Amino acid sequence: MIALKPLGDQLAQILIFYGHQIGTTRLSSTRSHWQGVIPPDGLVFVVAPGLRRYAGPIDFGRYIAWQQGMVPCVVLDDLKRRTDMVPPLPPVFV
Repeated sequence: MIALKPLGDQLAQILIFYGHQIGTTRLSSTRSHWQGVIPPDGLVFVVAPGLRRYAGPIDFGRYIAWQQGMVPCVVLDDLKRRTDMVPPLPPVFV
């Protein structure tokens, strides 16, 4: 997941890899760079490179509501269905 989220006077990029590894980067501290382009709640893009699929941009609040099962989102439902169909990788022995 890639999120662009205004935090005060800064715009942050939040990356979540495989649902576990999180990274945050400040993209800008100049409000005029994103004002009127990025909504106050932020935007989310969900990317599945192995499937060559993505969903977004989606309003951050709507994405959280979808995660909690409160609202439907056809694009996210389809992406989740496709990722759930991918068989798990075999175990790795070290």
